[in-house]
Amino acid sequence: MKFVSLTEADEVGLLNRIPQSMRYKSFHLISSNLDIQSGGEALLGLIGLFPLGHPISKLIILAPGGKRMMTSVYSIFSKLHDADSCKLNYEKAN
Repeated sequence: MKFVSLTEADEVGLLNRIPQSMRYKSFHLISSNLDIQSGGEALLGLIGLFPLGHPISKLIILAPGGKRMMTSVYSIFSKLHDADSCKLNYEKAN
């Protein structure tokens, strides 16, 4: 497992399958076989990478509305992404 910045992942081509306009709007989880999950979809996969995360992610999946809840939580936090100090002027980045 390796964590890299979006900039580095973009520079080495790991984000080539993601539309350029979406590359910096979310986080992306790229598996060893190069499958890509982004945003709320990738949140459970990310949780599963941590110690005890796999059983926790399974419980979330099995709970009624668990996946929808995780997507909603991600959506709330991602709206903060483009606010204030986290704001990225995408045109300047390109």
